[in-house]
Amino acid sequence: MKGYDKMSDPNNCIEILKVEEETGISDLGDTMKDAKLNCIEEKEQAIKQNYITDNSTAGVLGEKNQSHYSTNNQSHYSTNPGTIVDISEALQEQEQEQEEGQEDHIWPNKFPARIDESGYGDTKNWGALKIWVQLFFCSFSGLGYIVIHGLATIMSLVVAANRKKDPPCFFPIIFMNIICFMISIMVMYYVKKKVHGTSHNISLTLLLRYYDFAAFCMLILWAILVLYEKNLIDPTIGWVLFSISLFVVVVLSIILAAWPGTIRERFMRFFFMWPMNTDNNKIKSTKLLQILWITRQIFQIVVIVITILISSERANDWRKNKSKDDFDASLRYQAIRAFFQAGFCEEYFKFMLVAGVPFIPKYNRSKSAILHVSIVVGMAFAVIEDIMYATSFGWKAASRPIGWALHFMFAYPAAWMLTRQRDSILWLFEILFGFTVGVALHGGYDYLLFIAEEHEHLRWLALIALVMGCGGCCAGFGICCSPQTLPSEERKPKRQIQMATNRTHMVVQPHMIHA
Repeated sequence: MKGYDKMSDPNNCIEILKVEEETGISDLGDTMKDAKLNCIEEKEQAIKQNYITDNSTAGVLGEKNQSHYSTNNQSHYSTNPGTIVDISEALQEQEQEQEEGQEDHIWPNKFPARIDESGYGDTKNWGALKIWVQLFFCSFSGLGYIVIHGLATIMSLVVAANRKKDPPCFFPIIFMNIICFMISIMVMYYVKKKVHGTSHNISLTLLLRYYDFAAFCMLILWAILVLYEKNLIDPTIGWVLFSISLFVVVVLSIILAAWPGTIRERFMRFFFMWPMNTDNNKIKSTKLLQILWITRQIFQIVVIVITILISSERANDWRKNKSKDDFDASLRYQAIRAFFQAGFCEEYFKFMLVAGVPFIPKYNRSKSAILHVSIVVGMAFAVIEDIMYATSFGWKAASRPIGWALHFMFAYPAAWMLTRQRDSILWLFEILFGFTVGVALHGGYDYLLFIAEEHEHLRWLALIALVMGCGGCCAGFGICCSPQTLPSEERKPKRQIQMATNRTHMVVQPHMIHA
């Protein structure tokens, strides 16, 4: 076997197979390929017989052999002299696991309580149902979910009771709360079902955590709107509150941008985007950073709410000074409502929450976490908004939950661009493009409805909005349920040996090949 003399050196073997894996081209010949296939079959047999354990950092080939590790060469030699496995990647993954294990004690990873979700796909033993019950009664995220919906129900009933309506619309409000509760559970169930058991897996705890926080922020927004509507907040106090909140946001943004990092990372932290970790750059998340981050988000919510109120008041005053028959004034007024108050402010609210997902160490590389958190954040926004509409319009708002998917569909382009972050000026244009697309779609949809509502001769515009809404809902259902919408492979699954994502390089020595 002269043709395989170059295979006698283990280092050459590894280099040859690395080139083969990267290029997909092999010049080793049919005999060598057959030998490699035999090794792969031997490895699979060893896996079945539990000769390879989850706790080992490299595969073991051969018959019940004890492994010997060489830490200097980062190579693994079994007692079978013909087997060499390169474990450099496995050692890197082990180090990363140790780092994440230490970060598990950093808040908010320690909060709420951890629930074992490994049995989620066990349909025979009602695995998903058991996990949901544990989440609701044994974790702070689940309890928070129940409290949030309880507060939303109480607030809606109180607001309805104080409105000048006879009789108050209690039944549609209760109906809306029940429907919204069921829809939110259903969406998170299908999202988890889609990602469970894949390399894109995320925990229900994460989904509930962001749902709770987004819904809580929406309740703050709603409370401020109600107090302002009842004239319980003086405009002067509103301006003072706005100024203080904006000052705190700017100061915290400067502090976060001053934290060590590249120019792109500093820029992202200033504008509410937490950078994803890469192999060349690992940002250490600390408790202080996370507290500063969440504090800034809460103050920014106040800024967004008061901005909506101030812009709405100014637009209403301007519209009152114009004739009701002034068509151009009507178009401008509705454009401010649709594209700024609804489009820009609401999409910025969702973007701000979703862009902070990577600050959780466990998901600081996960594209899947960003995309699926954008779904639950948009859903939380839609749920509270639908309950708000039910307090004002009663049964007329009963059909609104059907369009829950629109809110996260409007936020999805920006979330997708967030997953493409890299050190390139083009990425800045990509993120601006994604956010602009979301604002344009949201604003355009509302603008058509507002114009059709105010002008009878333009009622046909509502049909265009209906087509947009149906298309957005269908796309949203597909994204929630279809595995085809999962992002590209972000990193290989740990403690799992797969043929498609083989972490090791297996090399057979010449004496194993039979001429």
